[in-house]
Amino acid sequence: KFSNYVGAIQCRDLTIEILPKADKKENPDKNLWQSVLLKMLRDCRLLKIETLANAQLKLRPNSILDLYFEIFITEVEKLLSRGLIKSYRRKEENLPVLKGRLLLPKHIRKNQFHQEKFYVNHEIYDHNHLLNQIIFKALNILNQTNLEPNLAFRVQKLIARFPKIDQIELFESDFQKITFHRQTIRYQTALDIARMLILRFSPDIRGGNQNLIALLFDMNLLFEEYIFRQLKKCQNEDLTVKRQTQKPFWNRRYLRPDIVLNYKGKNIILDTKWKVLKKVNPNMEDLRQAFVYNQFFDSEKCVLVYPKVFEIADLEAVPFENSDGKSFCQVCFSEILKDGKLN
Repeated sequence: KFSNYVGAIQCRDLTIEILPKADKKENPDKNLWQSVLLKMLRDCRLLKIETLANAQLKLRPNSILDLYFEIFITEVEKLLSRGLIKSYRRKEENLPVLKGRLLLPKHIRKNQFHQEKFYVNHEIYDHNHLLNQIIFKALNILNQTNLEPNLAFRVQKLIARFPKIDQIELFESDFQKITFHRQTIRYQTALDIARMLILRFSPDIRGGNQNLIALLFDMNLLFEEYIFRQLKKCQNEDLTVKRQTQKPFWNRRYLRPDIVLNYKGKNIILDTKWKVLKKVNPNMEDLRQAFVYNQFFDSEKCVLVYPKVFEIADLEAVPFENSDGKSFCQVCFSEILKDGKLN
């Protein structure tokens, strides 16, 4: 069960693509909903805008994973053509010459019978640093993946062109160490996709031992981000649009409404939900959430925003009982499609 996740999963030569759907057709147009997902990813900056159009022309249909692979491979090709960055690092080794700092205890222990050698700690300036190790690790993952033939050939060429790089185990904490500056900013797109590949690549699945790649997105968060970015375009001197504003709630726990609007000094809360409603009947949990947001964010109105699937009208603001007409909840349905494409 994929629940509220969309994206793609690949296990050996089987690719499963999970698409969002906000219509009532029994046989929905898969190409349409794939296009909707790709455009939402693009508008939410989870795909490079300038790469999207070119990549789609080159790839077989129905392959979001291949689209990400294409972007990653293209970015690595650019990095190699400009030249990979070198960096200083320290290394301990036994050398026939004295270089750097002599590590006396280890030198005595290791070179008791090899007086011609020196055990030293010295500085090296080469390509073998974290950024290049991450890119190289992601390339090797792709090399084990069932790729479209053209992409597989390009990956093999890149691996052959790479300088000598250590293969290391990578974890979330390694990616948190990365900081970008003027020289390394060109690595950013490649590293973003490499991170997704490395952290979602599972060599040992409980049901078997086939390699698996999963590139999945929480549709609730994607819908929220998309609505936020559309509203942000409308921001002006009367209207400010903020996302994930938080306030303390209880015992180091916080309330974070999806979107907070301030229009002419008044707060309005927007709470987006990727749920299909057949009638204007939000569940109690959503309503309780709306009521609490109004109390804590000094807002008189919380708007619950759902995708529009059935022909039902929006519900105008209705006051909560015992709120003295100061706290309201409104229900709006957002049309995902307009003229046969993403609205």
